[in-house]
Amino acid sequence: MEQATLTIQHKMQTGTKYSIYKDLFKCFKEGETFEKVVQEQADHPDDFGSVRFLEDFGSVYYEHIPNDRSIYQHQLSFSMDIPPEWFYCFSFAEMRVVGLDMGVFEAQTTVDLAMQRLQWLDVNYDSPLYHKKNELYVWLKKHARLEDRIRLCSDWIYYHPNGKYDYDFVRLDINKRIAMLKKHVDCSHWKKQAS
Repeated sequence: MEQATLTIQHKMQTGTKYSIYKDLFKCFKEGETFEKVVQEQADHPDDFGSVRFLEDFGSVYYEHIPNDRSIYQHQLSFSMDIPPEWFYCFSFAEMRVVGLDMGVFEAQTTVDLAMQRLQWLDVNYDSPLYHKKNELYVWLKKHARLEDRIRLCSDWIYYHPNGKYDYDFVRLDINKRIAMLKKHVDCSHWKKQAS
């Protein structure tokens, strides 16, 4: 899929709302398939889709992408590009390029930090970026909790059958894009002394 995605990673917590994800995580840890749990516990097993787990800082997070994307509000996607306002959610330390033959840009942070960064971003009111960053802030506020995380991924945007868009190409391309963005917006968490 040649789309960049920004996905909310929900923090697993106590309560019956999370019981299916706890059982799926147990299957994940034991190397078992999810099929039995989905068939027994999901309201609509055929539309359940996929779940990805992440263990970080002693907590478990999950991304759940249902097959029916029309009902899904916890992922944004953009065709063939990464919207500039998404970059502003992350510090340099949270960004990375993975893969060699096919470079993939990824970034992860907490929703709390992302919302603070968007809130304090110094953008002219007349700029289209001002309204875009506000829309992103409202989306995070509506669909995520502060303890959740977000993950940006370039997915297959940089894919080329002959490996033309490799690790170095993607790293240079992202660096150029961020250098251009820095000229137009005062982004305090992109300064060297910021965390």
